[in-house]
Amino acid sequence: MEKIAIISDIHGNLPALEAVLADIKQRGVSRIVCLGDLVGKGPDSAAVVDLLQTMCETVVQGNWDLGITLPQDKPAGQWQQKQLGAERLRYLQELPFSVDFSLSGKRFRLFHASAVSVYHRVKRKSPKKDRLAMFLNTEMTGDGPLPDIVGYGDIHIPYLLTMKNPSEAQAPAKSHEGLMLFNVGSVGVPYDGIPQASYCIV
Repeated sequence: MEKIAIISDIHGNLPALEAVLADIKQRGVSRIVCLGDLVGKGPDSAAVVDLLQTMCETVVQGNWDLGITLPQDKPAGQWQQKQLGAERLRYLQELPFSVDFSLSGKRFRLFHASAVSVYHRVKRKSPKKDRLAMFLNTEMTGDGPLPDIVGYGDIHIPYLLTMKNPSEAQAPAKSHEGLMLFNVGSVGVPYDGIPQASYCIV
């Protein structure tokens, strides 16, 4: 059965990324999708961008990827822009918002933070209506088939939830029975209290 590794939130941490890529290879997984936030915080953003361009079949845009392409008034941001250079900044600016695909009979949708914006944060304990909104089509995701499974990054804390028959669903065209929402955690800056990189395989 074909498998896909999903990584996110590297934040310029090259050693962590290299360790995760080695683990993915050791597990015999050849397809990799990245859910954004390649840059920032760590010192090796340029090397991370270059490596992920060669290793990932798809990279979606994170809030840090978009943010670093904007004018910077602080020295740290200016330094990051100088290290990245014009070509990498253009690459980050043009990354897609989301990616949809089918696997094992299920429709997946992956993005960085939410279905509406790279800046709109949804947590595990956010209101159920906010978590269900992750499955709806928006101006950013387009109007394709609604997903059965949604994965994202942004919050740096991995989790997996299933949701059934919510009364507050906002009129999607299908039942919400058996929907699955997961977060892949962070490769470079985990916030779950476990000092090691996190990613997932589907």
